[in-house]
Amino acid sequence: MCVFALLFVVLISGCVRESVTVTHASVVLGQLVTLNVAIHSSNNALLTLLMSNQFVELKGAVFKKMDKEHLFQTTCGGMRCAYVCAYFCVWVCARA
Repeated sequence: MCVFALLFVVLISGCVRESVTVTHASVVLGQLVTLNVAIHSSNNALLTLLMSNQFVELKGAVFKKMDKEHLFQTTCGGMRCAYVCAYFCVWVCARA
């Protein structure tokens, strides 16, 4: 009975891992397609919306009282977001 329980746990773990991977890849692809459309469209409304979202998030983080650990996590998250956005921009421009 223990072997079947272990096999069941391994199968469920593999299914969850694969579903999370597919979901993450779909979200990243959606972000990339949205950025591609924003850069190549003649109307700059979507690009303005994407950039203003970053400033609103930054403004919300600046005017809060935070401890050092939370401020560090917010800074790391912002740097990661900026890096991913820059990487996506380079990728979209290289494909154009």
